[in-house]
Amino acid sequence: EDTDLRALLYPKLPKSKGPNVCHTLCASLEEMYTGKKAKVAVRRSRNCSRCNGSGSTSGQRITCRGCNGKGEMFSRKTRTTEPCSTCVGRGHFVPYRNRCQHCSFGKTVQETKDVEVPIQKGTRHNHRIFLQEQGDELAGPCVPGDVEVRVHEKPHERFLRREDDLFIQAKIPFSDAVRGGCFLMDHLDGRKLEVNYPIGVKTGDIQTIEEEGMPVLQDAFHVSCKNMGSLHVVFLVEAPPTAAGDREAADTLLHEKEQHRQLDCAKEVELLKGQFQSVLRQGAKNPEAAAQDLLPLLQRLGEAMGQMEAARQGG
Repeated sequence: EDTDLRALLYPKLPKSKGPNVCHTLCASLEEMYTGKKAKVAVRRSRNCSRCNGSGSTSGQRITCRGCNGKGEMFSRKTRTTEPCSTCVGRGHFVPYRNRCQHCSFGKTVQETKDVEVPIQKGTRHNHRIFLQEQGDELAGPCVPGDVEVRVHEKPHERFLRREDDLFIQAKIPFSDAVRGGCFLMDHLDGRKLEVNYPIGVKTGDIQTIEEEGMPVLQDAFHVSCKNMGSLHVVFLVEAPPTAAGDREAADTLLHEKEQHRQLDCAKEVELLKGQFQSVLRQGAKNPEAAAQDLLPLLQRLGEAMGQMEAARQGG
């Protein structure tokens, strides 16, 4: 009974806790989808193992007479409590011969330790994971601080994430968009997922597939009745090759037409020249009839030669 009464009247103060150690961990979208246990090298302060955080190898300490071991003094100038200038706030002195050489009287040493960080399914960008009592220690008896790991999501080359939903762009040939059909896509866990699209799908149309998005993280900060998000497939219909391909084909066809036109004009000129020579030979026998046929023939020959010259310049 006396012990219980003493515990109620003079409760033990809780041990001081060391500061947290912050660390950043980059994870891919695949790791956030399937979950993973990653290892992180944490740099932290720990009590010296040789002096147990006291700074003295023998445990001998001399109480500071300036502050009577309190480590602080009342300043009459500022009317506030300030750290003792004699012992630098420690409240005691350790003889030089007894000072710990392992920690250089710093009481703590730096160490690097690999800690395991569980990345749960559905972890979001900037999600914080706390590892209890894996952080820094203060000098002397204390509770170690925590390791705070902030998870950063790496950009993905195919998927875009919005909370628990996924977006992906799918290119569809114009001929397939007219008929409708389906295709297979690789999901984040390696599965082949079949995506169907209707007849006449257009650029910008979205096909939503339920329960194929990111897993929903269930913890104290995120509570949801859904287990999985949705996958949204945004279609991009590739237009038929009308710009560059058709222009080249049109230029080739026009060039071929010009060549045929030149050839036809040349044949017509040769034909009219033959008719002109024939009329001249007939004019020796019948000059009047030859004169009537010669004038229109010359007009036709002039027009044909003009068309042939225009075709050459246009080609």
